Amino acid sequence: MGLLLSTLILELSQSIEQEYINFSDNTDDNLLPIIQYINQNFASVTLRDVSAKFSYNTNYLGNKLKEATGKTFKELVDRRRISAAQNLMIKTNCTLADICDIIGYQNTSSLFRLFKKYLKTTPSEYKRKVSGPLKQ
Repeated sequence: MGLLLSTLILELSQSIEQEYINFSDNTDDNLLPIIQYINQNFASVTLRDVSAKFSYNTNYLGNKLKEATGKTFKELVDRRRISAAQNLMIKTNCTLADICDIIGYQNTSSLFRLFKKYLKTTPSEYKRKVSGPLKQ
C-alpha cells in the first residue's frame, strides 16, 4: 500500500506543471515581499490592495510582476489557490465547498474552472485520484 501511494504521489508530482520563479536574477528586490504577501493572503488579495499596501501604481505593479515572473497578478493568485486546494484535498477531508471558502472562491464552479484550466481535470476527479488508493 505504501509503495502504491509513493508511486501515485511521484506520478502526480510529475504530471503537475512545476514552475519556479527565480528572483536571484531580478534586480528589483522590492518584489520579493510583494510575492510573499500575495502567497500569504491569496484568498482575499487584490492587485489594488497590494498596490496600496506597497505604495505602487496598480498598472505599474501589475506590469512589474508580469515582467519579473512571466505571470500576471491573476495567474500568480490562481496558481497559489490551486496549490492550496490540492494540498487541502490531499491532507484533509474538506468538502469542495469548504475548500472554496478557504481559498477565497464564492462557489465550486470557480474551483472547477481553475482545475480545468491548470490541471485539465475536475476537482472531484483530482480528489478521487489522490485519495482513491487510500480507501482500499
